[in-house]
Amino acid sequence: WQLIWDALARDYRLIALDMLGFGFSDKPNSKNYSIHRQADLVEALIKAKGLDQFHVLAHDYGDTVAQELLARQLESSGAGHWLSCCFLNGGLFPETHRALLMQKLLLSPLGKYLSHLTGYATFSRSFSSVFGPQSKPSIQELESFWWLIN
Repeated sequence: WQLIWDALARDYRLIALDMLGFGFSDKPNSKNYSIHRQADLVEALIKAKGLDQFHVLAHDYGDTVAQELLARQLESSGAGHWLSCCFLNGGLFPETHRALLMQKLLLSPLGKYLSHLTGYATFSRSFSSVFGPQSKPSIQELESFWWLIN
């Protein structure tokens, strides 16, 4: 969010979180990363921060979690009240997702070995391929992502 954070902060109070098992968050061995569990954690944050009304900006995996939270809102069981929601770059329609070969392999039992055998160049090429021609990540961004996952 760093590229748009300052612009958003001029008009909004911002709260960002890493989903359990993603980014800089803990990655417990139990691997209970279900969408419902993630949504429960987000709702606990909403309650802990005392948020009554808010806008939601969701990205990537967060889109799926936000869909669960939106369903709870529509059932009148969700925490707080959504004023709006924007879904970015995520799996709103999972049936249309076409995972890259590398993504499929990393999810397979070979994944834990493959991640140690591939290097920065392979990561950089594969990761960059999911971006549009005008939005490729910079070398610094690629190095940051590489550091994050290793």
